[in-house]
Amino acid sequence: MSSVVVTIGGERHAGWTAARITRSLEQAAGTYRLTLTDETPVRVWPRPYRPGARVAVSLGGDTVITGWIDTVRPRYDADRHTIEIAGRDAVGDLVDCSAASAPGEWRDTSLEEIAAALAAPYGIEVVAVADTGAPFRRYRIEEGETVYEAIERGCRLRGVLPLSDGGGRLVLGRPGRARAGVELRRGDNILAASGESDWTGRYSRYRVLGQQAGSDFLGAAGAAHVRGEAVDPVVTRHRPLTVLAEQGLDDGEAAERAAWEADVRAARARRLTVRVRGWRERGDAGVPWSPGAIVHVADDWLAVDTDLLIAAVLYELDGEGARTTLTLTPPAAWSGQPPPADDGEGWGWLR
Repeated sequence: MSSVVVTIGGERHAGWTAARITRSLEQAAGTYRLTLTDETPVRVWPRPYRPGARVAVSLGGDTVITGWIDTVRPRYDADRHTIEIAGRDAVGDLVDCSAASAPGEWRDTSLEEIAAALAAPYGIEVVAVADTGAPFRRYRIEEGETVYEAIERGCRLRGVLPLSDGGGRLVLGRPGRARAGVELRRGDNILAASGESDWTGRYSRYRVLGQQAGSDFLGAAGAAHVRGEAVDPVVTRHRPLTVLAEQGLDDGEAAERAAWEADVRAARARRLTVRVRGWRERGDAGVPWSPGAIVHVADDWLAVDTDLLIAAVLYELDGEGARTTLTLTPPAAWSGQPPPADDGEGWGWLR
């Protein structure tokens, strides 16, 4: 069923003629833009579509956005009247707003407890679906950072990703744990596809610099000059990058961070964009396509035959019907796991 329903104050509003809804691992909050053709007289305003209204947006019965209306655009001309509304998931407030200065510091506290305290004033529940590691011995809000930046910084240090679940919650997890129920195949369910290999964010050598606390066994010089290095063997020209560590670390941890930079940047340099019919894995059946899931892609023209991670999902509705555009990357782009040997197998020209 290809219908978009917006729920405002317990009332369901259908009849939307155009829709663009995006959920992505690259942005914390999902976004939407919906258009309704309205034949009623202009004088019936006000309507329930107003900035600041709480909304839930569902596709064929599955809620994909729970948040707020940010923008309302009524329009008319000689032929028609339209109303466009746009907004984001509730997590968008965490992206926009400054982190509270109180308490501002935590000691021996877990990542999820810190995130929950920061998100609580916004009525957003925080759920950890992956191991978030040991409690932070000391964690402080940095001057001027937003709530999301404060949470994301801790997530980066613990190897998890903060992302809205579409239901208004912030989930701390690791992409790639779920698998789509179908494969994507050229000549079968792929309507269109394109590939991209972009080296602008890829470097030949990575150097991580940092420092750590001194001790009886480590002098001041050693503590203040921590470094680790890694290389990307595919990038053969001279392109070095130095990264300053966000926290104290030793030489081994600096080397791991450098390797992580090399692996993740190499993976994010390669992506596919695939368009399919409908919003669900089987077109009109199954669950909606979702970011973070693994799907196998077989496309002989692009010379791709491998498992990829769904990094972003764009649901669309217009005069041509319902369709989904998937942005796909190697799983290492978000998991931090090393990619397979870069020998061209499974990726063709997308090296």
